[in-house]
Amino acid sequence: MGDKQEQLAIACVNGDVVSVELVLKTSDFEQIHSSTLVSAIIADRYNVVKLLLNDSRMDPTLNDNAAVRHAVYLDHSKIVELLKMHPKIDKNIVSEIEWNSEYNI
Repeated sequence: MGDKQEQLAIACVNGDVVSVELVLKTSDFEQIHSSTLVSAIIADRYNVVKLLLNDSRMDPTLNDNAAVRHAVYLDHSKIVELLKMHPKIDKNIVSEIEWNSEYNI
């Protein structure tokens, strides 16, 4: 079934926490694709997003904070709060994205 990144992406979209944990533990990739996190956010998979954010190979700021933008625009407030707690996320950027979203800018 494809490479580990693909397996991880599929498990994330499906909300399969057990498979996500297994792939993360058994994979040697240097970085998790940002699209994997964004896909989990779009699918509103809170527990999966939490797992991904706890992995040091995940950088939620990639692609101009795409993860934050999707979570805000889709109004996934619990995921936005998770993202705000991540050390790499600039809280000012989150506030700016939230403000722009609220006023459709």
